[in-house]
Amino acid sequence: MTKHPRLASLAAILALALAACGGGAAAPSAVPASSAAAPKPAASAASVSAKPAASASASAKPAASGSAAAAGSAAPKPTATFVPRVAADTSTGTLTNYPIPGTEGKVSDVDIIDVDQEGHVLYMADRLTGIDEFDISGPTAKFLRSVKTPSPPNGVIVAKNVNRVVAGLTDSSVVSIDMGTHQIVGTVNTGGKKRADELDYDPKDKKVYVANSDDGIITAIDMATFKVSKKFDNMGQEIEQPRYDPADGMMYVVIRSPEQLAQFDPAKDELVKKFDLPKGSRPSGIWMNPKTNVGIISTDPRTVLSHPLLDHACSVLVALAKFEFAAANAIMAQTPRHVARAPRIMAQAYRLILDRLIARGFTPPRRPVRLPRAKIILIVLRNLF
Repeated sequence: MTKHPRLASLAAILALALAACGGGAAAPSAVPASSAAAPKPAASAASVSAKPAASASASAKPAASGSAAAAGSAAPKPTATFVPRVAADTSTGTLTNYPIPGTEGKVSDVDIIDVDQEGHVLYMADRLTGIDEFDISGPTAKFLRSVKTPSPPNGVIVAKNVNRVVAGLTDSSVVSIDMGTHQIVGTVNTGGKKRADELDYDPKDKKVYVANSDDGIITAIDMATFKVSKKFDNMGQEIEQPRYDPADGMMYVVIRSPEQLAQFDPAKDELVKKFDLPKGSRPSGIWMNPKTNVGIISTDPRTVLSHPLLDHACSVLVALAKFEFAAANAIMAQTPRHVARAPRIMAQAYRLILDRLIARGFTPPRRPVRLPRAKIILIVLRNLF
Protein backbone atom coordinates (compact mmCIF):
# COMPACT_ATOMS: atom_id res chain seq x y z
CA MET A 1 0.00 0.00 0.00
CA THR A 2 1.45 3.35 -0.99
CA LYS A 3 2.21 5.95 1.61
CA HIS A 4 0.13 8.48 -0.32
CA PRO A 5 -2.91 6.73 -1.83
CA ARG A 6 -4.04 9.93 -3.59
CA LEU A 7 -1.35 9.37 -6.21
CA ALA A 8 -2.81 5.97 -6.96
CA SER A 9 -6.35 7.42 -6.98
CA LEU A 10 -5.26 10.10 -9.44
CA ALA A 11 -3.75 7.49 -11.76
CA ALA A 12 -6.93 5.40 -11.64
CA ILE A 13 -9.18 8.38 -12.36
CA LEU A 14 -7.01 9.52 -15.26
CA ALA A 15 -6.96 6.04 -16.74
CA LEU A 16 -10.75 5.88 -16.53
CA ALA A 17 -11.17 9.39 -17.90
CA LEU A 18 -8.84 8.73 -20.83
CA ALA A 19 -10.40 5.36 -21.61
CA ALA A 20 -14.05 6.36 -21.21
CA CYS A 21 -13.98 10.00 -22.25
CA GLY A 22 -10.73 10.61 -24.06
CA GLY A 23 -11.65 9.36 -27.49
CA GLY A 24 -8.10 8.74 -28.65
CA ALA A 25 -5.92 10.58 -26.15
CA ALA A 26 -2.36 9.32 -26.22
CA ALA A 27 -0.29 8.76 -23.10
CA PRO A 28 3.03 10.62 -22.96
CA SER A 29 5.69 8.57 -24.72
CA ALA A 30 8.70 10.05 -22.95
CA VAL A 31 8.22 7.75 -19.96
CA PRO A 32 9.83 4.42 -20.90
CA ALA A 33 7.74 1.28 -20.89
CA SER A 34 10.39 -0.39 -18.76
CA SER A 35 9.79 1.95 -15.86
CA ALA A 36 7.38 -0.30 -13.99
CA ALA A 37 9.32 -1.54 -11.00
CA ALA A 38 8.62 -4.99 -9.59
CA PRO A 39 8.66 -4.82 -5.78
CA LYS A 40 9.54 -7.92 -3.82
CA PRO A 41 6.70 -9.42 -1.78
CA ALA A 42 6.99 -9.20 2.01
CA ALA A 43 5.22 -11.08 4.77
CA SER A 44 3.94 -8.09 6.75
CA ALA A 45 4.54 -5.06 4.55
CA ALA A 46 4.11 -3.96 0.96
CA SER A 47 6.73 -1.83 -0.76
CA VAL A 48 6.18 0.45 -3.70
CA SER A 49 8.97 2.19 -5.57
CA ALA A 50 8.59 5.97 -5.59
CA LYS A 51 10.29 6.29 -8.98
CA PRO A 52 10.73 3.81 -11.85
CA ALA A 53 13.60 1.42 -11.81
CA ALA A 54 16.09 1.24 -14.66
CA SER A 55 14.55 -1.69 -16.52
CA ALA A 56 12.11 -4.36 -15.41
CA SER A 57 11.37 -6.58 -18.35
CA ALA A 58 10.57 -10.19 -19.12
CA SER A 59 12.32 -11.70 -22.11
CA ALA A 60 11.11 -14.76 -23.90
CA LYS A 61 13.15 -16.68 -26.48
CA PRO A 62 11.32 -17.59 -29.69
CA ALA A 63 10.02 -21.12 -30.01
CA ALA A 64 12.07 -23.65 -31.91
CA SER A 65 11.34 -23.86 -35.63
CA GLY A 66 11.95 -26.18 -38.58
CA SER A 67 13.02 -29.72 -37.82
CA ALA A 68 13.48 -28.98 -34.14
CA ALA A 69 9.84 -27.94 -33.84
CA ALA A 70 8.75 -30.97 -35.82
CA ALA A 71 10.64 -33.17 -33.42
CA GLY A 72 8.51 -31.76 -30.58
CA SER A 73 11.24 -29.87 -28.73
CA ALA A 74 9.75 -27.49 -26.16
CA ALA A 75 10.49 -23.77 -26.29
CA PRO A 76 12.49 -22.36 -23.37
CA LYS A 77 10.38 -20.84 -20.61
CA PRO A 78 10.50 -17.03 -20.30
CA THR A 79 12.89 -15.79 -17.64
CA ALA A 80 11.80 -12.83 -15.54
CA THR A 81 14.41 -10.21 -14.67
CA PHE A 82 13.85 -8.39 -11.38
CA VAL A 83 15.52 -5.10 -10.54
CA PRO A 84 16.76 -4.80 -6.94
CA ARG A 85 14.73 -2.50 -4.73
CA VAL A 86 16.40 0.82 -3.94
CA ALA A 87 15.76 1.69 -0.29
CA ALA A 88 16.09 5.45 -0.84
CA ASP A 89 13.36 5.35 -3.48
CA THR A 90 10.97 3.07 -1.61
CA SER A 91 8.09 3.92 0.71
CA THR A 92 6.95 1.13 3.01
CA GLY A 93 3.55 0.78 4.61
CA THR A 94 2.13 -1.98 6.78
CA LEU A 95 -0.83 -3.93 5.44
CA THR A 96 -3.42 -4.55 8.15
CA ASN A 97 -5.55 -7.67 7.84
CA TYR A 98 -8.73 -8.01 9.88
CA PRO A 99 -10.02 -11.59 9.62
CA ILE A 100 -13.77 -12.10 9.56
CA PRO A 101 -14.82 -14.77 12.08
CA GLY A 102 -16.21 -17.80 10.30
CA THR A 103 -14.12 -17.39 7.15
CA GLU A 104 -10.88 -18.93 8.42
CA GLY A 105 -9.37 -21.14 5.73
CA LYS A 106 -12.19 -20.33 3.30
CA VAL A 107 -12.54 -18.13 0.23
CA SER A 108 -15.03 -15.33 0.85
CA ASP A 109 -17.99 -15.06 -1.51
CA VAL A 110 -18.91 -11.37 -1.43
CA ASP A 111 -21.51 -9.57 -3.52
CA ILE A 112 -22.88 -6.03 -3.00
CA ILE A 113 -21.40 -3.39 -0.66
CA ASP A 114 -23.18 -0.26 0.63
CA VAL A 115 -22.02 2.51 2.98
CA ASP A 116 -23.74 4.55 5.67
CA GLN A 117 -21.97 7.81 4.82
CA GLU A 118 -23.10 9.61 7.97
CA GLY A 119 -22.30 6.78 10.36
CA HIS A 120 -19.09 5.75 8.54
CA VAL A 121 -20.13 2.09 8.49
CA LEU A 122 -19.69 -0.23 5.52
CA TYR A 123 -22.12 -3.12 5.00
CA MET A 124 -21.06 -6.11 2.91
CA ALA A 125 -23.15 -9.03 1.66
CA ASP A 126 -20.99 -12.01 2.59
CA ARG A 127 -22.45 -15.36 1.55
CA LEU A 128 -20.36 -17.16 4.18
CA THR A 129 -21.28 -15.11 7.25
CA GLY A 130 -24.22 -12.82 6.46
CA ILE A 131 -24.05 -9.02 6.49
CA ASP A 132 -20.57 -7.94 7.62
CA GLU A 133 -20.18 -4.49 9.20
CA PHE A 134 -16.97 -2.44 9.15
CA ASP A 135 -16.07 0.82 10.87
CA ILE A 136 -14.58 3.06 8.16
CA SER A 137 -14.28 6.24 10.23
CA GLY A 138 -10.46 5.92 10.25
CA PRO A 139 -7.83 5.35 7.59
CA THR A 140 -8.06 1.58 8.10
CA ALA A 141 -11.36 -0.31 8.12
CA LYS A 142 -12.11 -2.30 11.27
CA PHE A 143 -14.39 -5.31 11.38
CA LEU A 144 -17.29 -4.82 13.79
CA ARG A 145 -19.64 -7.76 13.49
CA SER A 146 -21.55 -10.10 11.19
CA VAL A 147 -25.33 -10.28 11.22
CA LYS A 148 -26.24 -13.86 10.40
CA THR A 149 -28.96 -14.16 7.77
CA PRO A 150 -31.30 -17.16 7.24
CA SER A 151 -29.95 -17.60 3.71
CA PRO A 152 -26.82 -16.28 1.98
CA PRO A 153 -27.22 -12.57 1.10
CA ASN A 154 -26.72 -11.07 -2.36
CA GLY A 155 -27.73 -7.41 -2.36
CA VAL A 156 -27.64 -4.95 0.54
CA ILE A 157 -28.81 -1.34 0.88
CA VAL A 158 -28.86 1.22 3.71
CA ALA A 159 -32.26 2.81 4.45
CA LYS A 160 -30.87 5.48 6.74
CA ASN A 161 -33.99 7.52 7.45
CA VAL A 162 -35.81 4.47 8.81
CA ASN A 163 -32.71 3.10 10.59
CA ARG A 164 -32.65 -0.13 8.62
CA VAL A 165 -30.32 -2.18 6.45
CA VAL A 166 -32.14 -4.34 3.89
CA ALA A 167 -30.69 -7.45 2.24
CA GLY A 168 -31.89 -9.74 -0.56
CA LEU A 169 -31.30 -13.43 0.16
CA THR A 170 -30.73 -16.53 -1.92
CA ASP A 171 -33.99 -18.18 -0.74
CA SER A 172 -35.96 -15.35 -2.45
CA SER A 173 -36.64 -13.53 0.82
CA VAL A 174 -35.67 -10.04 1.98
CA VAL A 175 -34.67 -9.17 5.55
CA SER A 176 -34.69 -5.90 7.47
CA ILE A 177 -31.89 -5.31 10.00
CA ASP A 178 -32.12 -2.72 12.79
CA MET A 179 -29.04 -0.47 12.53
CA GLY A 180 -29.05 0.07 16.30
CA THR A 181 -29.53 -3.45 17.63
CA HIS A 182 -28.00 -5.25 14.60
CA GLN A 183 -30.84 -7.75 14.74
CA ILE A 184 -33.16 -8.96 11.99
CA VAL A 185 -36.53 -7.35 12.71
CA GLY A 186 -38.46 -8.29 9.59
CA THR A 187 -38.60 -10.89 6.82
CA VAL A 188 -40.69 -10.89 3.65
CA ASN A 189 -40.79 -13.41 0.80
CA THR A 190 -40.87 -12.12 -2.76
CA GLY A 191 -42.66 -15.22 -4.01
CA GLY A 192 -39.87 -16.31 -6.29
CA LYS A 193 -38.09 -19.64 -6.48
CA LYS A 194 -34.58 -18.24 -6.83
CA ARG A 195 -32.52 -15.47 -5.29
CA ALA A 196 -33.61 -11.98 -4.35
CA ASP A 197 -30.64 -10.08 -5.68
CA GLU A 198 -29.79 -6.38 -6.07
CA LEU A 199 -31.96 -3.63 -4.63
CA ASP A 200 -32.18 0.11 -3.99
CA TYR A 201 -34.03 2.44 -1.63
CA ASP A 202 -36.28 5.45 -2.27
CA PRO A 203 -35.92 7.60 0.89
CA LYS A 204 -38.77 9.91 -0.13
CA ASP A 205 -41.50 7.27 -0.44
CA LYS A 206 -39.68 4.84 1.86
CA LYS A 207 -39.80 2.01 -0.66
CA VAL A 208 -37.26 -0.70 -1.47
CA TYR A 209 -37.27 -2.18 -4.98
CA VAL A 210 -35.61 -5.59 -5.23
CA ALA A 211 -34.88 -7.65 -8.35
CA ASN A 212 -35.19 -11.42 -8.48
CA SER A 213 -32.60 -11.74 -11.23
CA ASP A 214 -33.61 -15.24 -12.39
CA ASP A 215 -37.38 -15.24 -11.66
CA GLY A 216 -38.39 -12.25 -13.78
CA ILE A 217 -39.75 -10.52 -10.68
CA ILE A 218 -39.31 -6.97 -9.36
CA THR A 219 -40.79 -6.39 -5.91
CA ALA A 220 -41.66 -3.14 -4.13
CA ILE A 221 -41.48 -3.25 -0.33
CA ASP A 222 -43.01 -0.58 1.92
CA MET A 223 -40.51 0.08 4.72
CA ALA A 224 -43.24 1.47 7.01
CA THR A 225 -44.81 -1.99 7.27
CA PHE A 226 -42.07 -4.10 5.68
CA LYS A 227 -44.64 -5.76 3.45
CA VAL A 228 -44.83 -6.18 -0.31
CA SER A 229 -46.69 -3.18 -1.73
CA LYS A 230 -46.51 -4.33 -5.36
CA LYS A 231 -45.10 -7.23 -7.33
CA PHE A 232 -44.20 -6.93 -11.00
CA ASP A 233 -44.09 -10.29 -12.84
CA ASN A 234 -42.73 -11.24 -16.27
CA MET A 235 -40.16 -8.44 -16.30
CA GLY A 236 -37.60 -10.45 -18.25
CA GLN A 237 -34.58 -12.58 -17.47
CA GLU A 238 -31.28 -11.60 -15.89
CA ILE A 239 -32.72 -8.56 -14.10
CA GLU A 240 -29.86 -6.52 -12.74
CA GLN A 241 -29.45 -3.34 -10.70
CA PRO A 242 -32.28 -1.05 -9.53
CA ARG A 243 -31.26 2.59 -9.00
CA TYR A 244 -33.33 5.43 -7.50
CA ASP A 245 -32.99 8.86 -9.10
CA PRO A 246 -33.75 11.66 -6.58
CA ALA A 247 -33.91 14.17 -9.45
CA ASP A 248 -37.16 12.79 -10.88
CA GLY A 249 -38.24 10.48 -8.03
CA MET A 250 -38.21 7.43 -10.28
CA MET A 251 -36.73 3.97 -9.78
CA TYR A 252 -34.85 2.53 -12.76
CA VAL A 253 -34.00 -1.15 -13.28
CA VAL A 254 -31.75 -2.57 -16.02
CA ILE A 255 -32.73 -5.86 -17.66
CA ARG A 256 -30.27 -7.90 -19.73
CA SER A 257 -32.83 -10.05 -21.57
CA PRO A 258 -34.60 -8.38 -23.27
CA GLU A 259 -32.16 -5.47 -23.19
CA GLN A 260 -34.31 -2.82 -21.55
CA LEU A 261 -34.45 -0.10 -18.92
CA ALA A 262 -37.60 -0.19 -16.78
CA GLN A 263 -38.85 3.01 -15.14
CA PHE A 264 -41.04 2.81 -12.03
CA ASP A 265 -42.92 5.43 -10.00
CA PRO A 266 -42.43 4.34 -6.35
CA ALA A 267 -45.07 6.78 -5.10
CA LYS A 268 -47.73 4.87 -7.05
CA ASP A 269 -45.88 1.57 -7.44
CA GLU A 270 -46.46 1.74 -11.19
CA LEU A 271 -44.38 0.65 -14.16
CA VAL A 272 -44.15 3.90 -16.14
CA LYS A 273 -42.25 2.82 -19.22
CA LYS A 274 -39.74 0.41 -20.71
CA PHE A 275 -36.91 1.77 -22.82
CA ASP A 276 -35.28 -0.48 -25.40
CA LEU A 277 -31.49 -0.51 -25.18
CA PRO A 278 -29.01 -1.15 -28.01
CA LYS A 279 -28.78 -4.74 -29.13
CA GLY A 280 -25.75 -6.46 -27.68
CA SER A 281 -25.39 -4.01 -24.78
CA ARG A 282 -26.54 -6.53 -22.13
CA PRO A 283 -26.50 -3.97 -19.29
CA SER A 284 -25.46 -5.15 -15.86
CA GLY A 285 -25.36 -1.86 -13.94
CA ILE A 286 -26.61 1.70 -14.00
CA TRP A 287 -25.10 5.04 -12.92
CA MET A 288 -26.67 8.49 -12.92
CA ASN A 289 -25.90 12.05 -11.88
CA PRO A 290 -28.95 13.50 -10.05
CA LYS A 291 -27.71 17.07 -10.62
CA THR A 292 -27.85 16.72 -14.39
CA ASN A 293 -30.41 13.87 -14.50
CA VAL A 294 -28.10 12.07 -16.91
CA GLY A 295 -27.01 8.45 -16.52
CA ILE A 296 -25.10 5.65 -18.22
CA ILE A 297 -26.77 2.28 -18.65
CA SER A 298 -24.99 0.55 -21.53
CA THR A 299 -21.98 -1.71 -21.12
CA ASP A 300 -21.01 -1.42 -24.79
CA PRO A 301 -18.10 1.08 -25.03
CA ARG A 302 -19.06 2.06 -28.58
CA THR A 303 -22.59 2.92 -27.48
CA VAL A 304 -21.37 4.99 -24.55
CA LEU A 305 -18.70 6.83 -26.55
CA SER A 306 -21.15 7.75 -29.29
CA HIS A 307 -23.87 9.04 -26.95
CA PRO A 308 -24.62 12.76 -27.42
CA LEU A 309 -24.84 13.32 -23.63
CA LEU A 310 -21.44 11.81 -22.88
CA ASP A 311 -20.12 15.31 -22.13
CA HIS A 312 -22.41 15.57 -19.10
CA ALA A 313 -21.30 12.22 -17.70
CA CYS A 314 -17.62 13.02 -18.23
CA SER A 315 -17.96 16.30 -16.34
CA VAL A 316 -18.12 14.29 -13.11
CA LEU A 317 -14.82 12.55 -13.90
CA VAL A 318 -13.23 15.86 -14.89
CA ALA A 319 -14.18 17.49 -11.58
CA LEU A 320 -12.88 14.50 -9.64
CA ALA A 321 -9.63 14.46 -11.64
CA LYS A 322 -9.02 18.16 -10.92
CA PHE A 323 -9.55 17.55 -7.22
CA GLU A 324 -7.13 14.61 -7.19
CA PHE A 325 -4.55 16.60 -9.18
CA ALA A 326 -4.64 19.35 -6.55
CA ALA A 327 -4.35 16.86 -3.70
CA ALA A 328 -1.48 14.99 -5.38
CA ASN A 329 0.38 18.23 -6.08
CA ALA A 330 0.07 19.19 -2.42
CA ILE A 331 1.61 15.85 -1.42
CA MET A 332 4.46 16.13 -3.93
CA ALA A 333 5.20 19.69 -2.79
CA GLN A 334 6.11 18.26 0.62
CA THR A 335 8.26 15.50 -0.87
CA PRO A 336 11.94 15.84 -1.87
CA ARG A 337 12.21 16.46 -5.60
CA HIS A 338 14.45 13.45 -6.28
CA VAL A 339 11.95 11.13 -4.59
CA ALA A 340 8.87 12.41 -6.44
CA ARG A 341 10.57 13.07 -9.79
CA ALA A 342 8.69 10.39 -11.76
CA PRO A 343 5.26 11.23 -10.26
CA ARG A 344 5.86 14.93 -11.02
CA ILE A 345 6.67 14.19 -14.67
CA MET A 346 3.63 11.97 -15.08
CA ALA A 347 1.32 14.41 -13.28
CA GLN A 348 2.40 17.38 -15.39
CA ALA A 349 2.13 15.44 -18.63
CA TYR A 350 -1.28 14.01 -17.88
CA ARG A 351 -2.56 17.36 -16.62
CA LEU A 352 -1.73 18.86 -20.01
CA ILE A 353 -3.64 16.04 -21.68
CA LEU A 354 -6.61 16.60 -19.34
CA ASP A 355 -6.63 20.34 -20.14
CA ARG A 356 -6.64 19.57 -23.87
CA LEU A 357 -9.47 17.05 -23.43
CA ILE A 358 -11.51 19.65 -21.54
CA ALA A 359 -10.86 22.27 -24.23
CA ARG A 360 -11.86 19.82 -26.95
CA GLY A 361 -14.93 18.47 -25.16
CA PHE A 362 -16.28 14.91 -25.12
CA THR A 363 -19.36 15.12 -27.33
CA PRO A 364 -18.85 13.17 -30.58
CA PRO A 365 -17.29 13.57 -33.05
CA ARG A 366 -13.98 13.90 -31.23
CA ARG A 367 -10.53 14.50 -32.68
CA PRO A 368 -7.61 12.64 -31.05
CA VAL A 369 -5.72 14.57 -28.37
CA ARG A 370 -1.96 14.18 -28.33
CA LEU A 371 0.90 15.75 -26.44
CA PRO A 372 3.75 17.04 -28.65
CA ARG A 373 7.09 15.37 -28.06
CA ALA A 374 8.68 18.78 -27.42
CA LYS A 375 6.28 19.35 -24.52
CA ILE A 376 7.19 15.99 -23.01
CA ILE A 377 10.92 16.67 -23.31
CA LEU A 378 10.45 20.08 -21.69
CA ILE A 379 8.57 18.52 -18.75
CA VAL A 380 11.31 15.91 -18.26
CA LEU A 381 14.10 18.48 -18.40
CA ARG A 382 12.27 20.77 -15.99
CA ASN A 383 12.13 17.99 -13.39
CA LEU A 384 15.67 16.63 -13.76
CA PHE A 385 17.27 19.19 -11.48
